[in-house]
Amino acid sequence: MNILGNYEILNIFYKILIYIVLPILASVSLVSLLTGLLQSVITINDEAISYSLKIITLTVLLYYLYPVQYETLMDLVRICLQ
Repeated sequence: MNILGNYEILNIFYKILIYIVLPILASVSLVSLLTGLLQSVITINDEAISYSLKIITLTVLLYYLYPVQYETLMDLVRICLQ
């Protein structure tokens, strides 16, 4: 593999980081933070509420990001198989 191929793979990894990992990590972290703040104000310390909101957020986000995720991962597979 030449230098251009390595640059393309690195570019695809950055796309994976930006389009797949960061939105998931940021949204779940934000929901976790807001849930923790709300639970401390209301003084409800039930872990099931926190986990269920994280799972719902992750499910909705993955549903809407699936086309972008699929395209980005297929680009990586095509470049790696060349």
